[in-house]
Amino acid sequence: MPLPWLVAAAKKSSNPFRPGVIRVKKEAVKNSSWSFTEPQIQAKIKEGTELVKNVTLGVGDEKIPYTEKRIRSGESISVSSQKFSDYEREIALVLLHQKSGKLDVVKIVKRGGQLVSPPGYQINVVERMNGIKWNHWATQYKVVSPKDTIVILNKYPVEANGTIEYFVYSPFSNDLAHPEILKEGARYLNEVVERARKDLRDHQVMSRSVPGKLVIDVLPADFFKHLPFLEQSDLLEALWDSDYAINRVLGTLGSNKDKAWTLSSNYAGANGWVQFTDNWKRGKPGTYSSIARLYPMAKLNPNFKEGAADHVNSMKAAILLYDNNLGLLVKEFGTDIAQNSKLDEFLAAAYNGPPSKVISSLNQSGSTATATRSNWFEGLFAETEGYIAKLRLLKEKQVPQKYLD
Repeated sequence: MPLPWLVAAAKKSSNPFRPGVIRVKKEAVKNSSWSFTEPQIQAKIKEGTELVKNVTLGVGDEKIPYTEKRIRSGESISVSSQKFSDYEREIALVLLHQKSGKLDVVKIVKRGGQLVSPPGYQINVVERMNGIKWNHWATQYKVVSPKDTIVILNKYPVEANGTIEYFVYSPFSNDLAHPEILKEGARYLNEVVERARKDLRDHQVMSRSVPGKLVIDVLPADFFKHLPFLEQSDLLEALWDSDYAINRVLGTLGSNKDKAWTLSSNYAGANGWVQFTDNWKRGKPGTYSSIARLYPMAKLNPNFKEGAADHVNSMKAAILLYDNNLGLLVKEFGTDIAQNSKLDEFLAAAYNGPPSKVISSLNQSGSTATATRSNWFEGLFAETEGYIAKLRLLKEKQVPQKYLD
């Protein structure tokens, strides 16, 4: 079943595309009523969605190669070139004139790694600190001219279910990192966690780690409010410019809400905003299917793709996975581990990598169930160590709590 945000169908073409300004019917903007606030930005995003509703776009039939650099952190910083190839494609951008509130719709062309702007416009792809430039519908744009103009929305042709369909999305940019939008992202995240917890309570889902308790009474809600940041922020960006990394997550949530990262899928088959996996091996169920079977009262969506894309459903699954992983730690170290001051780190690490690695790392470091050693995670995968570094940064920055005050 297609996700509800994929609509219509793009055209395949062997002819080169040309950028241009798209003429759409729209009402005149009353300048006196416009101000750059979160409610009005949301209204403009909604208006832009209507403007591009009937815009048709094309996709080429031959892939064009290009390269981007990648900067990664570890024991040292490494820089490499990565090869890509992509079909030439038209992309519709909704541009907001910040002073007047006026919207324009333009059609750009992605030709390999090149962005071709329409006459009278200069629009660039922003290279992020990690080297990423093109990132599908989440590509970050900067409008050089006309001045005081920003991209608030794009309509992007994507491949889904063997066809080319459209996805309308608000890509993050520093221009949209408005305090009210960031606060809205934090509010939305808080709301989803609370909705997931309420649903688990209403269904009386019992914990497997602490017998006799409801699953939501075992771990605090704040454990789960960090997950979208841990999964959707880049370690290098978090270490080099934590405000940018945090703003990117909150801004994406504030602008897109339930559409944020719904189509996100990585090389390991991790999907959605909290990057759940369901990789079956030798007929054995993957993580998502296993959790659905272990907690039948939770009534998780049986369709993994849909379930991972649904924010409330996937957050419920994450809460249940945390509970199940806590049970494995309790079995190894006893019930005292549930009182450990670093329990959030243990469970975050178990979420990112297998719980067996966490148990092994704790044992190898000489940690016990009540230990608080800061370097307990030295036996984990490098990616998981980075995960813990991001978690500590989030706690230090009081994210997302400070945005809700």
